[in-house]
Amino acid sequence: SGSRLFSNEPIGITSAVIGLLTWLVIVPVLTWSWWRTIDEHESAAYTDGALIAAHVYVIGAPAWWLAARAGWLPPQDPMIGFAIVGTVWAIVWLKRRYFS
Repeated sequence: SGSRLFSNEPIGITSAVIGLLTWLVIVPVLTWSWWRTIDEHESAAYTDGALIAAHVYVIGAPAWWLAARAGWLPPQDPMIGFAIVGTVWAIVWLKRRYFS
C-alpha cells in the first residue's frame, strides 16, 4: 500500500535497487543537467535556499537531539529531518525564484 512508502518497514530487493538507481544515478544526472542550464537569478535563489536549509539543519538537528534526550520530543527520524530541510529549501527557492 502507499502508506508503506512513508514507513521504516523493510522493502524488497527490487524496490531497493530501483530506488537506489534512481537516487544515486538518475537524480544526480537530472540535477547536473538542470544546473548547467539555469540563469544567475535561479542560481542565486537555489543557493539561498540551500544556505537557509543548511542552517535549519545545523541548528535544528542538535536542538532536536537534545530535546529528545530530555524527553520533550520523540527520537529523530532521519527522513523527517530530510523532509524538513527539503521543504525549507524548496520554499525559499520558490519565493526567491518567483516572488523576488
